[in-house]
Amino acid sequence: MKREIEGLTMHELRVTSVYTGSIGDFRYRFHMEFDSNELEVATYTKWCYEKATDVEEAKFTIENGDLSELKAWLNAQYYKYFPDAPEE
Repeated sequence: MKREIEGLTMHELRVTSVYTGSIGDFRYRFHMEFDSNELEVATYTKWCYEKATDVEEAKFTIENGDLSELKAWLNAQYYKYFPDAPEE
């Protein structure tokens, strides 16, 4: 798993309702609904979220701070966008 993804914590999700990050040209965006613990996640490359043409989205319910499903999905998305990237 990419170390940047493995290192994600609830802190990033709780800082603000919308959080963005990147690993090189791989970009991700989190939108957290604090009252329901619903997390909307988008991945894309090269452009900002609003202009990207390759946005893929998923929704997760975060329970007890467990981010394992989110991390697995993000990691799979990274290697989907960059299949030749070395595995970490």
